[in-house]
Amino acid sequence: YGYHGKIFVTLHIITGLVFFFLMADGLQRYSSQAALKKCILISILVSIAILIISAALDFKNGLPRTSFTFDDKSHASIYICFLSFLSLHYLGASRYLISSLLIILCFFSVSRLVAVFIPFLLVIAVMQIIKEGSVLKKALLTLMLLTSTIIAVNYIYKNSEKIQLLERIDSTSTVSSSDSTSAHILLLEYAAILKFDSIPNFLFGVSPGSFADILIRSDIDYSNLASIDPAFIENARNSTAPIHSTHAAVLVEAPFPALIVYIAIIISIVVKNIRRKNYELLLFGAPFFISIMFYS
Repeated sequence: YGYHGKIFVTLHIITGLVFFFLMADGLQRYSSQAALKKCILISILVSIAILIISAALDFKNGLPRTSFTFDDKSHASIYICFLSFLSLHYLGASRYLISSLLIILCFFSVSRLVAVFIPFLLVIAVMQIIKEGSVLKKALLTLMLLTSTIIAVNYIYKNSEKIQLLERIDSTSTVSSSDSTSAHILLLEYAAILKFDSIPNFLFGVSPGSFADILIRSDIDYSNLASIDPAFIENARNSTAPIHSTHAAVLVEAPFPALIVYIAIIISIVVKNIRRKNYELLLFGAPFFISIMFYS
């Protein structure tokens, strides 16, 4: 992918390293919770600056949307929504402002995943508001949340031709109305067929990164996918086409024991967080789990 030539990717990596250095320094100076909040705040602010600059450069170059230097706009939207969740979960009085700013940035990616994450993030925000002290503070925060939501929805509706988000969200309701969604569904179907196509495939998987190559050499009729996404078939012949699903990759490419471990880890995470009443983490985990069903 030529990451070595992307300055903004390098900046994202540096931000991650700075986060860990700040964390190590903060643990020596403050309590663990205070150190965590401080380094998360600084890292998020740096990330926002990088995102804004990269988006500005994309729009300056005449692009109708931005991927924030990521290979895919949906990858960018998941990253930004995660930063929004971190803001709500860990930061102090600035949490709602920073989280809202991140969601606004996410809209410029024109990714349908924004619609998946926002309802859950709103619930997390409401849970945070309920925890606030005075009734007046709760009322003001609720009013601010509702007002910002109404303004955002109204703006998107009035500028739907420019932003294009509404038509992309609408396409999630019917698989046939979106070639992209249809292609993702077909890839999941083919992955399941390949897994049970033979005993070696079931026990050992088709090996990491080999799904597309094995698919086009198998007896599976992939003509529907070829008509929807001919570029995928062309890339598959060059062994460069991804499966576009984290779950499906583990299912068909990894050995069966790895699949069992993967499922066990997911169940363990859910059960432990339910027992510990970490409902906010579960609320973010739900849209994330859905998203990586169609992206990897």
